[in-house]
Amino acid sequence: MRQLKIMSMDFSPNFLLSRRMIPGQNEAMMKIASSYIQEEHSFDVVLLQGKNAYQRGIELAKRGDYHLFSEKNASSAILTKQDLPVYKDFVIPGVGNIVIIPTVYNYLSIASVSLTSKKEEERLLKTWNRFTDYDSKEIHTELQVVGGLFQSQQSLAEVANKTNLIDTAQRIQSNCDELKNDSYSILISKEMKLIDPVPHRQTGLVKEKYIKHCPIGISVQYTN
Repeated sequence: MRQLKIMSMDFSPNFLLSRRMIPGQNEAMMKIASSYIQEEHSFDVVLLQGKNAYQRGIELAKRGDYHLFSEKNASSAILTKQDLPVYKDFVIPGVGNIVIIPTVYNYLSIASVSLTSKKEEERLLKTWNRFTDYDSKEIHTELQVVGGLFQSQQSLAEVANKTNLIDTAQRIQSNCDELKNDSYSILISKEMKLIDPVPHRQTGLVKEKYIKHCPIGISVQYTN
């Protein structure tokens, strides 16, 4: 069995925050974000979204033992621990990016996405079929993870249904204002088991008005 800790963070600025941070705010934000992924047992995979995802990924990679998968000026990025093998990586223009991780018998695909329109959702689903269809010319992945921002809670439910994935955020029962009507989550294959029954949401950066969505972290186990 293999265990993975996965966190997803969207660096889109909070609507109450000015587009330009005052001196010291960026450093403070990145220090908090770094502390999230460098907990007692650091995260194996970190999914990033937002206009500055590439640059944030560079900064976080420097603070930890990570490889960065992204493109300059991209709105998504994926960090993987250096001891975690990555077979291939892909970009879905305007939607996000994907890394393919080999297992003993098959492959695991992990996507970082930001879906703000129906067209982007459809583009993700079309690309996803390339990795889940046995007859596809692409690499077939038996296990899948999709983390990031969805257009709405309804859209999130639709994507989970069409990809046959589990919305882990549904396990969270909270009256926290920062989580009300939130469409930010990590979806996982039904063959993957959550080690901690309830995913962890970090509310600090949202309470401080740095970003819009609370980062989500999960620990999963699957047959390697």
